[in-house]
Amino acid sequence: MLRITISSSGKKVVLKLEGSLAGPWVEELRKTVLQSDAWRQRLEVDVSGLTSAEEDGDTALIWLRNMGARFLGKGPFPEYLFERLNIPLFNQKTRNNLPKSFAEPCTTETAQRKRRKKLVTTESPG
Repeated sequence: MLRITISSSGKKVVLKLEGSLAGPWVEELRKTVLQSDAWRQRLEVDVSGLTSAEEDGDTALIWLRNMGARFLGKGPFPEYLFERLNIPLFNQKTRNNLPKSFAEPCTTETAQRKRRKKLVTTESPG
């Protein structure tokens, strides 16, 4: 089971993931991101509460990274997972020391089209 909590301020969307990122919960995460238009804004994903992830969960995290998400969290499992996936994982202390341009939202139509194309490509069965 995966709990997805989404909060939004005017400048960013924060997803908090708790539980297991596997099976039908991966598709639920994708639907949540797409329906919330989170991919159009700066996206932060708090993974401190993740306890497990299967291969499709790994793919979903890579998909989020490719959309420009930055990941926040600490703990044995998230640290292991993100090191294995070679995705930067920030904690609350380093969160505020990131360059301002990191994970900013798409602002041009061309960039948005490219992001949408990645979304469709990522979701294709294969």
